[in-house]
Amino acid sequence: MLTRPVSRLRLALRCLLWVALATLTSCSMEKYMEPTDKVLKRNHYDIGMTDGSPVPNEVAAALSGISTSYTAQTAASHATGLRLKTRAYCFFKNVAIPSRLVLPVLRLKTHLYCLANPADSNWLNRYLRREGEPPNIYDANAAYRTAEQLQRLLESKGCFRSAVSFDTQTLKRHDIQVNYRISAAPRYGIESVAYRAADPHVQNLVEQWRDEAYLKAGDYYDQEKVTKERDRLASQLQNEGYYLASKELISFVVDTTYEAHRLSIEVRIAHPQTVDAEGQLHSRPLQKYYLDRIFVYPNGSSETGLYTDTAVVDYHFRGRHTDYVYLFNQRPVLSPHTISNNMLLFHRQLYRPRNTTLTYNSLQNLRNFKYINIEYAESPFSTDSLRLLDASVRLLNSSRRRLSASLELSNYSSLRNDETGNNGDFGTELVFSYQNKNLLGGAELLKVETSLLMELPKVVLLTGGGEFYDNFSAFEANLDMQLDLPKFLLPYADRLFRQQTRPHTLLNLGSNYQYRRYFERALANTSFGYSWSRTRRAQHQLLPIELTYVRFFNIDPAFLSRLANLSNARLKYQYSDHFIMDARYEYTYSGQRFGTRENFNYLHFSAETAGNLLHGLSAAFGAAQDSNGIRQIWGVPYSQYVRLSAEAKRYFYFGEKSTFVTRLLAGAGLPYANSSVMPYEKSFYGGGPTTMRAWQLRHLGPGLYESASTDVLERVGDIQLVLNAELRFPLFRIFEGAAFVDAGNVWLLNSNSEFPGGEMRLSTLPSSIAVGTGLGLRLNVSIITIRADFAIPLYDPGFPSTARWRPPHWRFNQIVTNLGIDYPF
Repeated sequence: MLTRPVSRLRLALRCLLWVALATLTSCSMEKYMEPTDKVLKRNHYDIGMTDGSPVPNEVAAALSGISTSYTAQTAASHATGLRLKTRAYCFFKNVAIPSRLVLPVLRLKTHLYCLANPADSNWLNRYLRREGEPPNIYDANAAYRTAEQLQRLLESKGCFRSAVSFDTQTLKRHDIQVNYRISAAPRYGIESVAYRAADPHVQNLVEQWRDEAYLKAGDYYDQEKVTKERDRLASQLQNEGYYLASKELISFVVDTTYEAHRLSIEVRIAHPQTVDAEGQLHSRPLQKYYLDRIFVYPNGSSETGLYTDTAVVDYHFRGRHTDYVYLFNQRPVLSPHTISNNMLLFHRQLYRPRNTTLTYNSLQNLRNFKYINIEYAESPFSTDSLRLLDASVRLLNSSRRRLSASLELSNYSSLRNDETGNNGDFGTELVFSYQNKNLLGGAELLKVETSLLMELPKVVLLTGGGEFYDNFSAFEANLDMQLDLPKFLLPYADRLFRQQTRPHTLLNLGSNYQYRRYFERALANTSFGYSWSRTRRAQHQLLPIELTYVRFFNIDPAFLSRLANLSNARLKYQYSDHFIMDARYEYTYSGQRFGTRENFNYLHFSAETAGNLLHGLSAAFGAAQDSNGIRQIWGVPYSQYVRLSAEAKRYFYFGEKSTFVTRLLAGAGLPYANSSVMPYEKSFYGGGPTTMRAWQLRHLGPGLYESASTDVLERVGDIQLVLNAELRFPLFRIFEGAAFVDAGNVWLLNSNSEFPGGEMRLSTLPSSIAVGTGLGLRLNVSIITIRADFAIPLYDPGFPSTARWRPPHWRFNQIVTNLGIDYPF
């Protein structure tokens, strides 16, 4: 380990290096500048009132964000992160560095750019120019634009007759500061708001909508609210059937003749104007429009003469009758009846944009179109007394089938004292998935997923292994099939607004085979349920019935003997045949807006209960019981429990490509009545490449249990608590870095002689939380992200209290390596 004097020497050399770099590149900046050029160092804003009074809060609020949103040229960027790192390093090492040694590196990116030769385009110069920033040359035109933008901002906020000016100040040879002087006038408040519509019916409507208005008496004038009020009125009028109601018909008259900086606003709604066949302009009252013919182009084309076939679908829904006219230019992929079932546009229906939105969302929910467009045009059958619109729905099909594969690799060495690194396991999970989004022509989605999970002891690579199963410490094969139907399989389901609820019926069938050194286990499950969502952010799923059957076989006699000697019923049940009949409800919310970098939240909640129906039936019909009073079905005990779990994530975006993600996992299971323990399949696991990355799956916990390398019992818990924090930042080109911290564990509800210290107690909870940390590397290739995480335990409750902090015991071969596809969360 380096001593403090050596560390100080290294730090001093680094500082001298930066000073030398700044000195060498200070003159190199001139090769990118003209003799009269200056570098914009900073912008300064001097805010005052025209009457010399203090700046009131309402004016200060109007000017918030001017340095970022209303300044045409911002100051040169600084390497703030480098400065903070240097200061933190100096603080922990008790080394005082004068500020003059830190300041020269503030414009690191500019210095980096200026190191490049402008006349040379080799890889080094291209890299320097790409990673650096050119000198921020002061632009007088940008300063003029900034002053004009600030002037307009004050006017838009009601500070009429304000003034903005600027001048410059030279700081040193290359640096300049721009001083903006803002003289703000007092802000006007709204005295009254009146509405004047040319049509009396429209006048009545807008008077009814007054409570929803953005403009209210007593508020300060804000042009942004005026714009929102225009959008609101146009949208609400259109949803009342006024197809020609547009923002251009709505104007505002502002009267500032009031005293004490007050004003009145009159909102005027005019008649639309049309041009006749002779080119004359005419004004006519706003009229409500109704839908006439509805054309559907399921293959994307609506050009006359391009379609080769026509079909009319006679559709009835809640007393409405509509003939949808389908025009084809090739054989349809999706059946017209399925498309019709997801339309919310009907003959003689009042025109409403929200029905257009509902139809668009419902068609998108079929997952078979990459392009959906709905347009309207006045019908040739429209009259002065009855205005009609023709609707055209254009659909462009997406690819029907999809085949994908993913691979996760992990490298784990025992944390116990071992210098060779030959203990532990190599782990791999290979997943293949297939999707068919239109299996039977009605947008039925078939998902088939198969996976192989293998854990290979490292010693096998040295010894050469033996029989097939002798090469594995764990081996799993899984097959899942799910059929997703875009409707509810329920009586009277046609009475539901499928366009509003986006219903799905889910049928699932799965099987799983697991091999461990001392036994083999087979699992079969099936489920039936529904999913629906009334908004695009929230989704509900209800599985009223899910059946799981677990059977053990080929149990090693020595392991069977050990199970027979166990006094804990939990472990005996964990390794015995059992049956589960449960019902589950799940809720998922995501606030993400695709295409933006806005911070958002994600929440997933699950509630599950099992065995209640079976318990009632077995009690009513006197089902058989074993010697312990446990009721059975077909000679197999059934489980009865309640299980709750939740996952909450928060995404913070900053900079151009950096992201900070936090996640909280929490879960608990409570057995009751016919069960004294949770079944193994419904318990919680510690460790893994997506939760506690410094531990291999099922190698953490429960609680303070001190494990031994000879353990053969699988470790699970009744309670789970995990907190993850990960910083993702760009490195260069397609490479992305990550730094993360994982904290958490699993615990038992009750004490267990086989896992001493594994139960959850408030007094020992802080000391039983494991902490791991590490670095990651991501490679963003096309539409996938290849992930490599390198983690190591920081605090491990599975050791004696004197050895739980692991840094003094770290060895290179104890780093857990996880390779996979996509982000861990």
